Order: sequence, then C-alpha cells, then structure tokens
Amino acid sequence: MKLVKVIGVITAVLLVAVFSFSCASSGGAAAEPVEGYRWSFVDVGDSDITWYLNTEDFWEYRGESSIGIDEETFGRGMLRVDLDFTRDSGNWWSEPKIRFDFEEPFDLTGITRFNFDFYYSPEYYSTGSFKFKLVNLDGTRTVNEFELESFRPSGEEGDFMVANISMRVPRSTRSIGSVVLGIVGAVTNYNGPVFFDNIRFE
Repeated sequence: MKLVKVIGVITAVLLVAVFSFSCASSGGAAAEPVEGYRWSFVDVGDSDITWYLNTEDFWEYRGESSIGIDEETFGRGMLRVDLDFTRDSGNWWSEPKIRFDFEEPFDLTGITRFNFDFYYSPEYYSTGSFKFKLVNLDGTRTVNEFELESFRPSGEEGDFMVANISMRVPRSTRSIGSVVLGIVGAVTNYNGPVFFDNIRFE
C-alpha cells in the first residue's frame, strides 16, 4: 500500500480550526475560481501531501498517529489518518487534530457548510463513538456528534462504514489562512485507520 506518513511538525501558529479537502493535485495550490473550496486526493504524489497532524494542539490524546494518502484500500486516493485511542478510552473528549494551510487566504463569504465523507471500520474498536470539531478564524465553533447508527456500510472494500458529515459554518466575511479538524474520540478504544473523502466548503 502506498502510504506516506507525516508525523506532524508545526512551525506556524494560526488562530483557526476546521477540516478541509485538498483543492488540487499539487500540494497547497490555490483553488480554482469556483464556488466554495474542494480538495482532491486523486493522483496526489508523495511530495504533494498538504494535510498534516496538528500535534501541538492535540487534547487529551496520547496515542500514536500518522497521516498520508492511501490509494489502495478503496482503489482511489483518500486521506488516511491512523489513530490509537486505547490509552485514552476512558476520556469523553480525546482530540487529535489535522490541519491544512492555504497558500492564499480563503474568503468565507457565502460559505455555510463544511462537508466530508468519513470512513471507519468496526474491526478496530469495541466501544465509543466519534465527534468532529470545526473552529473558524474568528473563534466561532461548531461541534457535531454522530452516533454510530448514523453510519452505513460503505459498499466498498473491507468492513468499512461511512457517514456523510455536514457541519454548519457560521456566516462570516473574513478570510482564513488555515483549517484544522478535530477528530474527537468519545470513550472509544479505536485503534486503526480512518479515511476522509469529498471534503469541501460550500
């Protein structure tokens, strides 16, 4: 499997947190002049990974973690994050984070939703659930909690479940320089990969 691991090293501190998808195959390239902002992991080279682990802002998370592009598990490029919540399985809020830095500031005017598909496998846990945290540059926050019943079989390779996550983006006319997504483990012992696809601002 072609998997590039990036152990997060963060050199810039920007006040923002949200989750997003890579806008082009060339890492960090500016988005095309279309509505919203969308990322693609198809035909992304090893040197083009633009998402990284925001380790400086992990909260109550002590497990190993890695991030990369996986082109084999589902037969197409997807963002893969390997997580291990076993040491934090008693915590209601254990939060590793991933981050993307825009090459040019992204204008939030007219943006109302942040959407993505989230894949996980029941094979890798026996208890708990996931939540997601989205924080905008102006400090407003959105937290979404999804019960496991809202996930459905992916219909693709393996025993993976998928949910189409849609998070509200508070209306703003500001521009942001980065996005960070909090992947919150809620009393879970999940230990394995999760995948993200179709990530976009709309």
